[in-house]
Amino acid sequence: MIDELLGEMKTGEIALIEYEPTSSPEMAFHRIVEHFLERDVPVLVVDVLDTLHTFNEHLKRRGLHLPVEKLTVVKEGGRIKLGNVIGEVFIPSEPSEFTYHQVQYSKTVRPFFEADERPKAIIVLGMEKFILPFQNDLRKVEMYFEIIERPLIAPGGKYTFLFINRAVANEYVLKNLEGEKHYVLELSGEARVTKTPFSLLQIESGLLLVEYGSKDHPELVLGSAIDDLRAGNVLVVDVADTGMVVGKHLEAMEWDVEEQPRVVKIGGRVEWGKTIATLDVYNEPAVFLRKLDGILKGESPKVVLYFGMERIPRFHRDPARIILTIANRAAAELTAPYSAVYLINRDVAPPELRGLLEETAEGVIAFRDGGFEKLKG
Repeated sequence: MIDELLGEMKTGEIALIEYEPTSSPEMAFHRIVEHFLERDVPVLVVDVLDTLHTFNEHLKRRGLHLPVEKLTVVKEGGRIKLGNVIGEVFIPSEPSEFTYHQVQYSKTVRPFFEADERPKAIIVLGMEKFILPFQNDLRKVEMYFEIIERPLIAPGGKYTFLFINRAVANEYVLKNLEGEKHYVLELSGEARVTKTPFSLLQIESGLLLVEYGSKDHPELVLGSAIDDLRAGNVLVVDVADTGMVVGKHLEAMEWDVEEQPRVVKIGGRVEWGKTIATLDVYNEPAVFLRKLDGILKGESPKVVLYFGMERIPRFHRDPARIILTIANRAAAELTAPYSAVYLINRDVAPPELRGLLEETAEGVIAFRDGGFEKLKG
């Protein structure tokens, strides 16, 4: 499918690549990069909030090499630099900032396009993260298309690919993008049934997402982690007492726990386990998450279980920005010295956060009908 697209595209055309977060968009990205580098076409990657890092780590797990040293990169937010980074451009959230963003972007990429007469390939990764802060304000969306998006349609000596997570972008944005691009490619994942998710906790590092409903039993994951890994290797991050409730349910099941795990509380009022630190959920998330990173570095756990991260955006007035902060930090955990396991209640989680975590995670499993369904990995 991707090879057929690459064979048909002409310079000046734009392809929109929509993907489910449980699919493997990094494979399509890898093939596009490979295709153009083989033909001596310079590749520019616009990396929104470390999506390039996420794709690269997923490719490594598949045993595939991405020649990042041959990629020219413009960073739009994020903290992990890969490739030949020629500049950083801020992500606007208000229409008053759109024009300035375009001026800065054009100034940054001009040397890349003026270097020689060869055609160029542009690949935008993480487009949904760029749009998320304003996508529910239709006035801002229309101004985005007028000022930023539609000027890209102008013909030129370049091939353009826009990657977007369709679980995060809303329908209005997607339909407008689909209507204005030359090609639309949809990638989807296939769900597979598995008996148990617990063996996935044995991975040495990386990110696993466990989705459960309000009537499911996430305490089974906590109990198995303690049994399989020993409590001393487990650290629980408990947001607004979500983990405490799970722990109490585990006790009610009369699960034989010889030792309690270490717990970092973010909000909430009830201590449980071995509480080693308490952070204020009402503070700026970037601040308390940075403190959390310092705690994890000092504690050196083998696995970190996150309970209730989906609740953090509800405590703040700008939930879109908080969602991006959480997702960007999760991307950095792909190379952390511990295994990060996010357990989120899909019935209450913001769909945008769920979609971004599904994309970032190397494995996604879901409680379904009393069993488990492997959605990714």
